[in-house]
Amino acid sequence: MSATPSAGTHAVPMMEAINGVIKRGGPLTSSSKPSYAMKATQACKIIGYALEDADHEGTIQVFAHLSENTTPQVAALTKQLDETKAANANLEARVNQLEQQNTDLATRLSKLEQNAAASRLSSQPESFNMFNLSSLIVIGGVMIVQLQRRKRRGGQR
Repeated sequence: MSATPSAGTHAVPMMEAINGVIKRGGPLTSSSKPSYAMKATQACKIIGYALEDADHEGTIQVFAHLSENTTPQVAALTKQLDETKAANANLEARVNQLEQQNTDLATRLSKLEQNAAASRLSSQPESFNMFNLSSLIVIGGVMIVQLQRRKRRGGQR
């Protein structure tokens, strides 16, 4: 006889619903009672799938197929993935919000620097006051100042 398990329909004795009522199509695993099966409720090796409902000890038809019951693991991982996606979406929204705040603050800082530079130029000693500030431009952090020589009182230059 072959040592390889084969799939097929077999009658299998069932234990009384230890892990709950067995529904058609539900995975079955081995029981602590020899030669009996019970409902598989967590990740484990299974002996097959119920072909009929059972709510008490007795015999039911089973599709025998040795495999793994990973349904609980897949459900847990799917839930974890959904939670991670939600957390990621929240983090992306926060990053976008912080980037906008950073842009706003950089614009505000640039304006403050321009005002401070203009204020410093207007408060220079008398020798520097020979000039009028005609324009002040900041490009890429470099300040470009255009000055015009003031006319001296009495028409002298």
